[in-house]
Order: sequence, then C-alpha cells, then structure tokens
Amino acid sequence: PRARLLSSAQELCAAPSRQHLEPPFLTRYRDGEGQDKHIDSKERPSQRWSKADRASFEANGCQRMVQCLVYLNHVDKRNGGATVFHHEALRGLEVQPEAGS
Repeated sequence: PRARLLSSAQELCAAPSRQHLEPPFLTRYRDGEGQDKHIDSKERPSQRWSKADRASFEANGCQRMVQCLVYLNHVDKRNGGATVFHHEALRGLEVQPEAGS
C-alpha cells in the first residue's frame, strides 16, 4: 500500500521522483482530538546550518510545496473535524472529512 500511495502522490504532484516526497504519515484522531491552527512547513535554512545540513535539505526537495490529505472516515459536520486553510488566498476554505476523499 505504501508504494502505491507514493506512486499516486508522485503522479498527482508531478514530482520528478519519489526522492521529492516525504514518507507517508498517519494520524488518528479520536473523539475530541484534533490540532490547533498551525503552519505545515519544514524549517527554512539559516546561516547557522552546516553545508551537510543544507545539502540534505536540498537533496530532499527543499520546502514542502504540496501536502496530500486522505480522509479514512466520514465526520458528521455537527462533530466538527473540518480541515481549515487559513491562508488569505484560500479565504478560510474548510474541507469536511468524507471517507475516501
């Protein structure tokens, strides 16, 4: 399943190779759990970084440009659970989880 997921993500994102993809990460939320508003990104390189750290960052595709979310369960809107995108360009877009979407 992991290889199929990575192949699908690579194709969807038009990534030149899997080297540019992060490993899949699965999070399970139980009733009442979730995340507060946050920014999904990698740490940006600074002048303190060693040449080896910078080379590793660049070899792994640098900054995250795309994030794929897959919802495994349906969440009734009355129970919350929406993914909200706070960037001004997305105008607070909310995505309500539906299994398989």
